Amino acid sequence: MRIGPFNITLARRSSGMSIDVLLQRFEALNQTAAGVAVTPENCMRAPTVQAIVNAISKRIATLPVHVYRTETDSRGRTAKIRQRDHAVEKLLRAPNPWQTSVNFWLDATSWLVRYGNFYAWKGSGRSGPVRELRPLHPG
Repeated sequence: MRIGPFNITLARRSSGMSIDVLLQRFEALNQTAAGVAVTPENCMRAPTVQAIVNAISKRIATLPVHVYRTETDSRGRTAKIRQRDHAVEKLLRAPNPWQTSVNFWLDATSWLVRYGNFYAWKGSGRSGPVRELRPLHPG
């Protein structure tokens, strides 16, 4: 193929790898030296891993999460003022009808530690603002 002054050729090579070989290689990624596959689900069977995940999750879940507004006075000093009536503050206090804030963040941090990410669905009403956060299982 010729594009302007450049002559571009695309090499086409067959890897010769079947789908079965490719799947075996992907399965080997989860294998340990002992030959046991470790997944985010079965890692919690180990008491040490469970203790670490629970310790991290409990400490993060109980941290206060607030919404602040910054104001600058006439002297140029900046102050943070907590916004107790802000919609996001209320949402973080009660993320959904069946979970408290602590339970929501326990799930979030546990999944974040085990899977490497956490997702929440933002449920909004007809007028548009987000009214609830529903945790989505990352697996």
